[in-house]
Amino acid sequence: MSNVISEVATRWRITPVNPLVSFPVLKTAAILWLNHLVKERGCR
Repeated sequence: MSNVISEVATRWRITPVNPLVSFPVLKTAAILWLNHLVKERGCR
């Protein structure tokens, strides 16, 4: 179990911000990207 905890800890360190902050940022980024794709399809 300690290996899993250490892996999660290292992954959290790699992310610029801690997961509590990075998750909403990823959600907003995904939403903006989807909106961009929809706009591109609409223009074509």
